[in-house]
Amino acid sequence: MRTPWKNIQTVRIRIPESGLPNACVLPFKHQTQIFKPGSRLARLRNTKTYTSRFERQGKRFQQVMDTLGFVPVFTNRNPNMRTPEVQLSEIGIVLPPAVPPVAAYIPVRLVGNLAFVAGQIPMRDGKLMASGTVPDKVSVEDAAACARQCAINALAALKAELGELARVKQIVRVGVFVACGSGFFDHPQVANGASELLQQVFGEAGKHARAAVGAPSLPRGAPVEVELVCEFRAPS
Repeated sequence: MRTPWKNIQTVRIRIPESGLPNACVLPFKHQTQIFKPGSRLARLRNTKTYTSRFERQGKRFQQVMDTLGFVPVFTNRNPNMRTPEVQLSEIGIVLPPAVPPVAAYIPVRLVGNLAFVAGQIPMRDGKLMASGTVPDKVSVEDAAACARQCAINALAALKAELGELARVKQIVRVGVFVACGSGFFDHPQVANGASELLQQVFGEAGKHARAAVGAPSLPRGAPVEVELVCEFRAPS
């Protein structure tokens, strides 16, 4: 299975059996480097393997590497890179098991490179964190905490489907439903509970488009429901 190039600092590449052209120019961020047989790059003894440090420069780097037939046989990930699981751990969150569906639907549907996560309600330890409408029975602050839990449950569903959250390339869109009356207008403050968590976990990749809307009621009397769409990578 091919090793991904993203977030790799050091790579050792095996030259294809067909060998190299007289000179292969590869795109690097800070300078252009030339790979050719016998070059002064770190050539391993009695092998056709070369080592170099690089920073990926968009899709073109991957395309050139693939076109030339280079195969990564050793990688060293950037030590400064934190996985989403590490980020969750650092803010004191342990993902729960994915919440099973309560009706005729599936938790996640993959379409191309997009994952559509079904609406999640604030279930924690097998029960709702709160119930009722906002702000009559649930304060805005508690509703925001519920939205945060909904996002945690959505990540649990994603991890169950994808295997690891490192496969999430970016959060594309989040939909937040708030059970409330017609006189309530603070939907964005409630939705921020989910949005801020996703940005804590994924950084820039966690920033997303969003809709926050009111509803007279939600499943099981939940005060908040959150759905999301993300773009994901192929498995490494």
